[in-house]
Amino acid sequence: MTRPSFLSNASISTLRSLLGRSIHTIFAPRLEVAGAHLAAPRLAMLISKDVFVNFHCEWSETPRFLNDSWLITVSEADNPHGIEKNESGALLAPCTISMYHAKPIRKIEIFDYQYSEDEPPEEAVHYDRAIVFSCDEGRSFCIACMINGPGISEYLHFSEDARVIQEMICESKSRLILN
Repeated sequence: MTRPSFLSNASISTLRSLLGRSIHTIFAPRLEVAGAHLAAPRLAMLISKDVFVNFHCEWSETPRFLNDSWLITVSEADNPHGIEKNESGALLAPCTISMYHAKPIRKIEIFDYQYSEDEPPEEAVHYDRAIVFSCDEGRSFCIACMINGPGISEYLHFSEDARVIQEMICESKSRLILN
């Protein structure tokens, strides 16, 4: 089997730091929109003054049958990746997703996907596909690999829509719950 592509311990630790926080704004260098589907090459959550949690995704495929797999990376930084700042430190032309009526994140669930049916071992894939953030008052949002939707394969997929979230985790299993 190809090497599994799971969130690193550092990524999981960064995700854990989001528990109890309300996310009001998510930044992206650019956004593609199709109904309730948003896609971006990178996403960044502002968690305090000049502290961002950055998300990005790397796409790969197996050598023979070209089965897709992704690696999501989550990291903390003093700027949103892919967005420049001017000399005074202001962000230059970011796209934003506003989380109206933001509520504290109470649970983060990581969903993985595995495909190995009738495949030679080097063609099997197993990777973390989506991260679902559950908040107070039943609100949730999801960041996932670009399986279907607008954008290119290394884009991240974002939605707050319950139906879209179900599509994003379809055929996946819960691998890890942080709460």
